[in-house]
Amino acid sequence: MVTPRELTVRAADGVTLAATAWEPQREPPGGVLINSATGVLRAWYAPFAAFLASRGLLVLTYDYRGIGGSRPRSLVGHPARMRDWGQQDAEAALQWMLARTPRVAVVGHSFGGQALGLMPSAPRLRAALLVAAQSGWWGHWRGVRRVGLWALWHLVIPAACATFGFFPGRLLGAAQDLPAGVAREWARWGRLPRYVADDEGGALAGGYARLACPLRACSFADDGFAPAEAVDGLLELYAAAEREHVHLHPRELGRPIGHWGFFRERNREPLWLDAAGWLETRLADRPE
Repeated sequence: MVTPRELTVRAADGVTLAATAWEPQREPPGGVLINSATGVLRAWYAPFAAFLASRGLLVLTYDYRGIGGSRPRSLVGHPARMRDWGQQDAEAALQWMLARTPRVAVVGHSFGGQALGLMPSAPRLRAALLVAAQSGWWGHWRGVRRVGLWALWHLVIPAACATFGFFPGRLLGAAQDLPAGVAREWARWGRLPRYVADDEGGALAGGYARLACPLRACSFADDGFAPAEAVDGLLELYAAAEREHVHLHPRELGRPIGHWGFFRERNREPLWLDAAGWLETRLADRPE
């Protein structure tokens, strides 16, 4: 068993982030950085991180600014934007990993998979496993969910942020409250057909085009937050990567998965074992 170590990671702009590392006693063959979903605490990923570490990998989880252990007392007036989570926070976590091993893969859950194109050092990744990671443009959904997402991006988030000074996610059934700047940028991207890559005239799209590592996207038929069409919409942004989309139905696994279920310990077999095997193989590959 590998005992987790609590630590802090400092972003380039000086913001300090709470993080947890699983560090094998022997020199690891590589490392895995886990990028969290929007508003999800790093603790959610602890069982999966411990599983990967038990196989000899270095693993790091962390909380984005404004979330969990990286949250100030009040979110009112907090200056964070969603792009900061990728350009600053995920980048800082990746730099921490690269300082300890040159072989790093990322597991990106939901927004955590969207963040890769915002990370300046993402081209140094050996592999990326995206779990329920999607484009947030409301047009990728159908029926009632399309209407609901349109309303979230156009009405609910702007109104809630104007009223409270932050987005009260916990009051509305989401994982955590969000800084207003994060929520507003998230909503703006969700109103654009190419999501983050459409913002500022497409200026943010360049980072997505630079990612060229093997990339596997896993999605689930019972996940209303990341339908297959939205996952494909995100994959289109990573045009240079060696892309693979694995879409699974609950009946194939004998249990529901949804948007968060992949990281539950009951999915050690077959999901975690398959994911670990895929990551280890890519981390062992020599770069050309």
